[in-house]
Amino acid sequence: MNSGKVENYRPNSSLGFPASLSPDSPNVVDKLRNFSHGDTSALDAPGLVDVIAHYIFKLYRSGQLGETLILLEQLGEAAQNGPKIHRERALIVLSMVAEKILEESNEDLLEPIAQMLVRWIKKENEYVAGFEFISLQLSRLIHKMLEQGLWYQVEDLVGVLQDIKKGVIEKNKLIRQIISRAHASIAEDSSLNKLIVSYIDESNHKSEVAGALLTRLSDKSTPYLLQTLAHCDNKEQRFRLLNLIPAAGTDAVPLLLQKLKDDSPWYFTRNILGMLAHFGDPAFFDSTRPFLRHGDVRVQQEAVNCIVAMDGQEKTSRLLEALNICDHRLKPRIIKALGTTTDDRIGSVFIGLLNSITIFEPHLQNQIVQLICEYLPQYSSEKSFSQLEKLVADGRCRENLDERTLAAIERACAAVRRTSDNEALPDWIVGIEPAEPSYGFRHDSSEPAADTSTPKWFSQVVQSEAFLMMKNHLLLHRVFYHQLNRDEFDVYSALLSRKTFDKGDIIASAGDVHSTLYFVDRGEIGLFDNTDTTSAPWYELKEGDLFGYDTFMNGSEWTLTLQAAKEDTELFLFDQEHLLGLQPQYPELCQKILKYSKENDILSTMHAAVVSPLPGESLTVPFTGDIGDHIADALLFKFTSSGLCFCFSLPPGISYEIFAGRELHVALLQASGKSTKVKAQILGLRFFEKHNRSLCILARFTEKIDPTTCCCDIISL
Repeated sequence: MNSGKVENYRPNSSLGFPASLSPDSPNVVDKLRNFSHGDTSALDAPGLVDVIAHYIFKLYRSGQLGETLILLEQLGEAAQNGPKIHRERALIVLSMVAEKILEESNEDLLEPIAQMLVRWIKKENEYVAGFEFISLQLSRLIHKMLEQGLWYQVEDLVGVLQDIKKGVIEKNKLIRQIISRAHASIAEDSSLNKLIVSYIDESNHKSEVAGALLTRLSDKSTPYLLQTLAHCDNKEQRFRLLNLIPAAGTDAVPLLLQKLKDDSPWYFTRNILGMLAHFGDPAFFDSTRPFLRHGDVRVQQEAVNCIVAMDGQEKTSRLLEALNICDHRLKPRIIKALGTTTDDRIGSVFIGLLNSITIFEPHLQNQIVQLICEYLPQYSSEKSFSQLEKLVADGRCRENLDERTLAAIERACAAVRRTSDNEALPDWIVGIEPAEPSYGFRHDSSEPAADTSTPKWFSQVVQSEAFLMMKNHLLLHRVFYHQLNRDEFDVYSALLSRKTFDKGDIIASAGDVHSTLYFVDRGEIGLFDNTDTTSAPWYELKEGDLFGYDTFMNGSEWTLTLQAAKEDTELFLFDQEHLLGLQPQYPELCQKILKYSKENDILSTMHAAVVSPLPGESLTVPFTGDIGDHIADALLFKFTSSGLCFCFSLPPGISYEIFAGRELHVALLQASGKSTKVKAQILGLRFFEKHNRSLCILARFTEKIDPTTCCCDIISL
């Protein structure tokens, strides 16, 4: 058969032929039998094409499915690897069989014929007669398979067509155009809707393959997915759609950019920006830039995320622009992104932020200073050090800085000094000169003269190299150092011991009896309510946390097991016997240690309530599972100046993980009837699936409150 115009090609499916070519004649039967064994000479005679197609259906209708499939397999092989004339005639037979299958719905042959045509298309690099017609036949076959629910079988077939369309499988321009049209014609509205319904239902056993098919059909499915997203009320389903749409790749981009121009609700715009961030394309900046000034900070945040995800030389300039115009609450996010760059401008920008730090709210001041201190040493200069020194020396600034922030400043100063080849510690930090230690204690001249003799144990300790290293370890100062005079600091630091734990090491086990205060220097610690550390910890202690006050004071058994969750986790330890040894000579220091430990112990103020729940008051407000809802039927176990602990029941279908790391908004009711709001950071979660789906939440206030003058009214995310 000669190649002709594609639009004139139609397979002859009448199956009418002269008696000399009857499939029942011995000569023809022998040729067909030999053809099934690999002898393709039957394709030499054009008249045998109809006979072969007739013979295949005769075998199929007589119940010989195996023989039928063998013949089809031989035709598929001939269509791929034979000479051109054989390839064309084999394709005619396959096309005739495909037409019959489409007319009569022969389900047994539907998948095999589709697979053979796909294998042919994948292999064929030359335009042969009937190429376009057979390609459209293939799209009809695949569509029929979709309608019949043969989704797993369809995925690879559609994938080949998509790879040809996108150039992953190389073909000439004409073939790519034909395959692109065939690919676009596969999915109709009904099929796409079925796939979307199955995908967003995670419990559906076909959810995964439905998502893969939607991705494979992205040029048609993306508009439907966006429409579904815009009207979806279920949070979990929205998350699934937000993850799937970017997987469509460049097919999704034009639609996403177009949606940004529409007058959409803020939450839909935020979702579009979030999906564009997946691509990290600098070309999107002009489209996303206007949203840096959007009235909703959540939309601004996604616009910032788009910039953070971008590559290219202009990234730093765009981040600096965002730093200037975005909501103050987004500055920590932008600072973190800027800190990973090496642009010379960043150091000056960071110093400028430190210089104007008082314009921000107190909790933001701490976040911003901590982040800048993390990155500032790489832009170190005398100006950097001076600005840090000025920050701490300014009482107006310092009063809003917490212990963790002060410790970050100290680390940054030390790093800047090391970079400047000056290892001396600044006098303003704790008033300790980097000279040989003095073993007598100095007091202010205004105080009465005191006995400057030192205890024997202290004289021995301060002469050790370990003590000198401890004194010069700036991180130690975070522990209420500004409350101590020099003498108290010398004594206190001499008694602290420093211990390193490898990942998995047990620090304390439930049932242990030892009276020790622990200060986390670095690393993370998993917390377990029994000795079984094979399950996931429900809370992690981090750098700067203090724990152990209850056992330190009472000598009681540990009710928890603590395990190092990272390599080289380091703790400072302070034993009760040291406190007893200090009491006669340094009673004020002992009181400071006890007061600070009681107020700042993360376990005694929050976790104890979960170990031994106490009766509390119920906060009954509606909760449907949406992030913006109030917390429902909350039982308040603990309410202190530092934070709170409460439990409530989760509605079915809601995952407790939506609360992880989030910020709470707590309404406090004053005795006067006035209501004020404070923020609290969620530190840990503990979920009890078998106990009415109860979830316990621990949260720390971003600022100190006075629990004696107010009560907890409403909690919301």
